[in-house]
Amino acid sequence: MGLIANPDEYRMLQVKYSGSYEEAGKSIEKAWTAINPSLKVDYKDFDAEVHKIYDVLFGDLVSILGVIAFLAITISCLGLLGMATYSTETRIKEISIRKVLGSSDGELIYLLSKGFVSILLIAIVMAVPAAYFINNLWLEQLAYHVSVDALTIVIGVISLLVFSGFTIGSQTWRAAYTKPVDNLKGE
Repeated sequence: MGLIANPDEYRMLQVKYSGSYEEAGKSIEKAWTAINPSLKVDYKDFDAEVHKIYDVLFGDLVSILGVIAFLAITISCLGLLGMATYSTETRIKEISIRKVLGSSDGELIYLLSKGFVSILLIAIVMAVPAAYFINNLWLEQLAYHVSVDALTIVIGVISLLVFSGFTIGSQTWRAAYTKPVDNLKGE
């Protein structure tokens, strides 16, 4: 019900309706043109407008964050690959001497990767509580939210271990299975 039509005072009117959206729109247009035929009425469904906001926020934003996350994972794996390559290249003569003296390939892989495993375990211990609390903190602000449970955290930790294991393992595997003669022929 509009008692006083003063367009300078307001810009929006909320109407609750029963029945279909199209019938309500026709009824609103008919009533509005009877009251004020010089102004055009523009009506929109509230649920559709809210869904547009959620689509922009969680549609486009999620895809942008997905690209950023992919880039962050790629850059971190490249950094880890660089550290593992540097570590194996600086210790290649030591690895060759150990291999000549009878060390097994498994022992050499363990020797090269134990430093990286300890760094990864420290990162996991620091990141798991932070990820759990920060995600629950911002998700509580949404009306319809999901909860971050242990399975979600475990999937993240397993993916971290797979990526880092592949990255570090490629270099330690390469160093452990090289011929020691190639590395020691100049000595």
